Amino acid sequence: MIRSRFLSIFPCCCLLLLAGCSSKPASSPPEGSGHSDATPLTAMVSIAPQRFFVERIAGELVRAEIIAPPGYAPETYQVTPRQMDSFGQASLFFLIGMPFEEELVRRLSVVFPDLLMVDTREGVSMLSSSHEHHEESEEGHDHGHAHEGDDPHIWLDPQRVKIQARTMAQALAGCLPSHRETFMRNLAAFEAELNALHAHLAETLAPVRDSVLYVFHPSFGYFADAYGLEQRSVEFEGKSPGARRLYALMEELKQSGSRVLFEQPQFTTTALSGIAQETGVEIVILDSLAEDYLENMKGMAARIVEHLQPAQATGRE
Repeated sequence: MIRSRFLSIFPCCCLLLLAGCSSKPASSPPEGSGHSDATPLTAMVSIAPQRFFVERIAGELVRAEIIAPPGYAPETYQVTPRQMDSFGQASLFFLIGMPFEEELVRRLSVVFPDLLMVDTREGVSMLSSSHEHHEESEEGHDHGHAHEGDDPHIWLDPQRVKIQARTMAQALAGCLPSHRETFMRNLAAFEAELNALHAHLAETLAPVRDSVLYVFHPSFGYFADAYGLEQRSVEFEGKSPGARRLYALMEELKQSGSRVLFEQPQFTTTALSGIAQETGVEIVILDSLAEDYLENMKGMAARIVEHLQPAQATGRE
């Protein structure tokens, strides 16, 4: 009997380990050409950092395919027909809470009902996407129910990534039980790397603790929460700011003495040039979606400190 499987791992670990993944994907290759140790299992992931996590845990045993490719904003991304077809050769899909996932899960449940879908948010302490409130603008950019959802950017806190990684490792062990020991050993090594990263970030960011982090897109809520910063953003849920919001932000920037506004390359907008011209702030790139997770997190922390410390010194004068 074919059945759709959408599992939250932590409440269902026993079920996962017993059931594992489908013996064959929903669209199966010819008999005899199915998965073997010589053929990597295919896992779908929503964003590039998740592929890094899968590779850290599974190495060459699993091939991870990214849905929202580099350069695209996952908050506004639309899955292509070709990508939809690629799920037919996948054994599992690691979700993280991006907006496109909700409709995608509904479609996959019908088209590929044997695909294992794993919510990696299980067990993670979530922040609400409304924790930084923005008014609706007079231009009609109504964010509606998006205010009520969870912030999906959980990969920007290494401590939360440890929970995601455990969920992934359990799911992969259910799919490839003969490699469980390998996955658990790799998980332990990855957790050690994440602990070291967390310590490094805490030490690096200590001089700018309690600073305000002005960003274009509100990706850094968990990062700010972990390291004592306050995030303030220009836009929300991929929507450009209206005139009222833009004016209020520029006045806030002038009064704060901040000299920098951080921009993510997936959300480049002409609004930033106007802000920079009016306030004199420098626009600095932070790519929260870069695939080399460990090095990117260190690099972002270094850039934040480099550009926030002068503003702190100015504020004390």
